[in-house]
Amino acid sequence: MALDDIPNEIHHFIARYLKSVGQLELLLFLFDGREKAWSVDDLIREMRTNQSLVEQQLRDLEGPTVQISGEPVRYQFNIGDSYLLELVRKLAEQYRSRRHAIISEIYSQPLATIQSFADAFKIKKD
Repeated sequence: MALDDIPNEIHHFIARYLKSVGQLELLLFLFDGREKAWSVDDLIREMRTNQSLVEQQLRDLEGPTVQISGEPVRYQFNIGDSYLLELVRKLAEQYRSRRHAIISEIYSQPLATIQSFADAFKIKKD
């Protein structure tokens, strides 16, 4: 499957919000359990990873996709945005059926940024 077969809205979402597959998997976990607010300890246990990684991924996802509430702090997928719900549902579907393409899309983002930076230094012929 070509990367171009990924819907544009998914391309844009990945470019804007996702830096790693681990972050995607955390987002999809929160999406699947969107009716619940999760503590960091809950997420560490469920995701089988370490605290610093979960905390960094949550910081990267905070805002439109993940909301913080309560004391102690809890994290929950933003269920108040119907567009976001549909977009992440489509992303989850794409990830299940086209895992390799989605992973490639996530990890191709930094290369595009580096290439853009490098292109700025190309010498142009007049």
